[in-house]
Amino acid sequence: MTELNFSFIHNLEPRRDAYGFALRPQHAQRYIEYANIYKEEEGERSDKWKDFLEQLAQSPQPCSSEEEPKETLQVDATECKAETISEGINEVDASIGRNFTSDGSNESDPKEGAPLSKETKTQKVQTWTEIKPSLGAIENMMTFRVQKRKNMIDERKNVRGDHLPSIEETEPSGGASEEELEGVNKTLDDNVNAVTLENAAFDEVSPKQLFPWMEELESLVRGGVPKDLRGEVWQAFVGVKARQVERYYQDLLDQEGIDGESKDHDESSGVPKKWKRQIEKDIPRTFPGHPALDENGRDSLRRVLLAYARHNPSVGYCQAMNFFAGLLLLLMPEENAFWTLVGILDDYFDGYYTEEMIESQVDQLVFEDLMRERFPKLVNHLDYLGVQVAWISGPWFLSIFVNMLPWESVFRVWDVLLFEGNRVMLFQTALALMELYGPALVTTKDAGDAITLLQSLAGSTFDSSQLVLTACMGYVAVTEVRLQELRQKHRPAVLAIVEERSKGGRISKDSKGLHLSCIVLNMILDHL
Repeated sequence: MTELNFSFIHNLEPRRDAYGFALRPQHAQRYIEYANIYKEEEGERSDKWKDFLEQLAQSPQPCSSEEEPKETLQVDATECKAETISEGINEVDASIGRNFTSDGSNESDPKEGAPLSKETKTQKVQTWTEIKPSLGAIENMMTFRVQKRKNMIDERKNVRGDHLPSIEETEPSGGASEEELEGVNKTLDDNVNAVTLENAAFDEVSPKQLFPWMEELESLVRGGVPKDLRGEVWQAFVGVKARQVERYYQDLLDQEGIDGESKDHDESSGVPKKWKRQIEKDIPRTFPGHPALDENGRDSLRRVLLAYARHNPSVGYCQAMNFFAGLLLLLMPEENAFWTLVGILDDYFDGYYTEEMIESQVDQLVFEDLMRERFPKLVNHLDYLGVQVAWISGPWFLSIFVNMLPWESVFRVWDVLLFEGNRVMLFQTALALMELYGPALVTTKDAGDAITLLQSLAGSTFDSSQLVLTACMGYVAVTEVRLQELRQKHRPAVLAIVEERSKGGRISKDSKGLHLSCIVLNMILDHL
């Protein structure tokens, strides 16, 4: 994959930042103040990562190939040239001077028998592209993590049939009766919490034992991933190599038709029209004016979103996913972006974006517990104003801070979140923001003023290093094990609310809190 060599704009009044995103006028001057700091930090972290990867290449690595599934780990690491959607960022300013492969060709086809890229108007559907061999050790570590998790929940997925290994797969004709399956499902449901706690224990212990350099990598990640490595490093963190299934992405596209129209007219077998309409509505609102999201870029975004909606119909499509997919497409080829999105939504944020939003609601109750524990005075003031914590934190969590923080801070938060493989960094970052801006909030005298003030202050958090340091070092007690304990505490109440709502009952205060936070998020996204 071609390296992305970002540089910074210093000599002009910036309308866009170093990543090509539009700057809000009220933040332009503050961005200028931090531009040189960003440049210095980028140089320092690039040197550190270079040294680390060189040392890693010379050290012996544990072989995890025996534990990796053959069908998802067929490809040897190889460097390929690939046309990336991110080449459009060249147009930000002539001084950026980035060098991309312009012909979109691959020097070698790493997959025997893999189909050639298909032409769609002027844009190629980008087939799978391997990351740099120098990142192989990190990729193997994260592949181990993905496979370990998969093994722990494989039985549940196989019994319930909620895994989609192939688009052509059909339901078995025989098997257990409904009563037997219900009994198995009940048993498995009883074990879900045990599985998640075991998963949390694995995340905190096993990798560091198997990969002694993980602590050094963790320190580097908290210091930020270099821009020219970020797209590939994120793929390694998410474990896309362990997730990728050959031809699956192309099969999803083929089922919908390359232009997004389902080949078969039965909507039940394709992407529902309501999702297609919302996707078409949101595409032009995804980073408008960004040089990389031209017509070809929007076509890629459409394909990724439609493919995901078909891949996971329990989620389908909801607002904010367009920003996630668009962000990934700026950093990596199209199919790689799809599999990274799959890892984020199906694993890291499983249950967040379903219609019931169960895990989103649970996490808001967990965060409120942490807020009352850490900042009782601030929460009492918000209670006095009639502001529910979820109204503030809900949009942060559902957007994963995209469009809520300056982009340098967003990238730094995502660096840590994707590395850790869970949602701990969401909570730590939100608590850090409350620590930074809580003193200003307690001076407000109106609910609307409090929400508006915090949105404005969060949007001016250009000191990304301070934010990450405060989040990671100030809230080390906020661990995945602790969060899972609190989730177990609140999940039964959320499930009861969802069941009551499905029967047409009254919506509780907690459920209304998340509903209003979704409205706030949609209002923010609609005005971007």
